[in-house]
Amino acid sequence: MTIASGLIISSDSHVMEPVDLWKNGVPEKYREAAPLFPPHQVGEGFQQHAGGWDPHARMKEMEADGLSAEVLYPTLMLDLFALDDASLQEACFRVYNDWLIDYCSVNTNRLIGIPAIAVYNVDNGIKELERCHKAGLKGAIIWQAPHPDLPFHSSHYDKFWAACQDLDTPVSLHILTGHSYNKDKNRKGVERYRNSLRNTPRPSRVRHLIGRARRATALTSQLPGWKDAATARLFRWPMIAR
Repeated sequence: MTIASGLIISSDSHVMEPVDLWKNGVPEKYREAAPLFPPHQVGEGFQQHAGGWDPHARMKEMEADGLSAEVLYPTLMLDLFALDDASLQEACFRVYNDWLIDYCSVNTNRLIGIPAIAVYNVDNGIKELERCHKAGLKGAIIWQAPHPDLPFHSSHYDKFWAACQDLDTPVSLHILTGHSYNKDKNRKGVERYRNSLRNTPRPSRVRHLIGRARRATALTSQLPGWKDAATARLFRWPMIAR
């Protein structure tokens, strides 16, 4: 199928990482703690298409859908933004980013990979951001719900926002990432997320977040359930990238 004459980009698509990516990929000292997910079942749930983990299959699926390009976020790894072990999180994110670099290398103009950046240690996060951008990835995804000790309105992130400005990098706060979500895997569906999002920025904090992130190229938000209309309006401004 020929791609439509107009530019059609899916701005929130996802890959489906290999289930043993982290168990096999992290350094030996992290192997025991590294996550291992159940096998993929093609055709079930979020595993409908092989293109989730096979970039060649994805290119065929994009042709069938008439897509010019896709912006790619993780799926299994979204849970890992809630890891309490900062070093393990950095190791897992690096493994994912390496895998994503290889996945997108099939066609970097049409497969736009967003690297996952751990920000417990901002200096390390900036180094990883720079490494990923040199390898062809774009933007950055950080946790939506930060660790309680590292609220977005603190100065902890100032160097990171500045680095994103220098790299002309949009930053995504993607739903289901961070420390407010219920970690009980036995709770399924919406029950897992009930009473969650305690650490996401509330209306009184959003202005501080935007003020501190104003140097960043763009701050894209995929935060659900905003009850305050003014807050929603505030988040429309940063979503406009230069």
